[in-house]
Amino acid sequence: MTKNSPLQLLSTFFISSFIFSIVFLYADSVRAQEFVAPAPVVVDEVDAEYVTEERNTPAAPVITSDTFLDQNTWYATTTGTFFWDLGSDEVTALALSVSALSTDEPATRYPSLVEEVLLDGDTLKEGTQYLHIQFKSESEWGAVAHRMIRIDLTAPKNVEVGARHDQENGIALIPEAEDELSGIAHYTISIDGGVPQKLSPVEAKRGYEVGFLNPGSHTVEVMAVDKAGNSTKTSMPLVVVGASTMPISESTMPSLWVLFTFPGIFILLLLCLIFALVASIKSEREALKTKEAQLRKETKEVQDQIEKIFSALRTEIHTQMQSLTKRPRLTKNQQAVVVGLESALAVSETLIEKEIIDVQEILK
Repeated sequence: MTKNSPLQLLSTFFISSFIFSIVFLYADSVRAQEFVAPAPVVVDEVDAEYVTEERNTPAAPVITSDTFLDQNTWYATTTGTFFWDLGSDEVTALALSVSALSTDEPATRYPSLVEEVLLDGDTLKEGTQYLHIQFKSESEWGAVAHRMIRIDLTAPKNVEVGARHDQENGIALIPEAEDELSGIAHYTISIDGGVPQKLSPVEAKRGYEVGFLNPGSHTVEVMAVDKAGNSTKTSMPLVVVGASTMPISESTMPSLWVLFTFPGIFILLLLCLIFALVASIKSEREALKTKEAQLRKETKEVQDQIEKIFSALRTEIHTQMQSLTKRPRLTKNQQAVVVGLESALAVSETLIEKEIIDVQEILK
């Protein structure tokens, strides 16, 4: 028996591995050709409807309205009629409710099968809300339809007009307003009763160029309209002092001109208010001086009357005391009374004089 050399063994190993690889790849390709994937099961719309009919589950109704035509549009009313189709006779009941959440389910079962409902201000409020409707068959409730309703009854507020001026384009008016619910849809602006020009919010931010106005007073009318159709109109003066209707070239000296808009008018009103307050304070001081003079006069009269009354009282008391002291004999109690009256009279006179002096010092 001959002994194989290492080189022969190595060659035999490589040849066997190569043959085995070829056989394995061939067998795998044959299996791949023989395997056929099963066709996917496709359920078309007819099958889906058939399954729904088998389960007897009503579909979500389609809700329309002759007032709230588009559920993405804002409306300035809280009254509208909504319609839907009951479809087949399989619908045995319906539920209906209005809420602020789009995912709510109807909480109230309607007393009868109807295909329309009138909603008013008792149910519909300002803001975004949803009408929910659900049908029921004999066995179970179906899908819920959600109809968005957007209501804005409040007109825009804080309508203002700013102004910008440059030497090339003249004056540009910038209308502004606030609307919390639906937002501003557009502005209209006119000068001195001219044809109103419509501006979108983007155009309004850029400014409405009116060119170079003649010096003098002009009237600007602005109306802000929100997306529900509510509007607020205001007018304001625009004063142009100096300037001309033509652009000023860089080589010439610029003319002195002043453009008063809301900031200037606000400052003017503030100055008028300050002047009115100063005048009011001055008037109150004059009135206070008059009252002080009257009070001094009254105090002097009171002082004179008190002195007269106290003098008469003092004279009467002295007379009574003298009549007592002329008696031949006085009891101890009578002597004590005389001494007490004299002391009380002196103290009272001192106190009254002190109070009168204090009042006079205050009124100085």
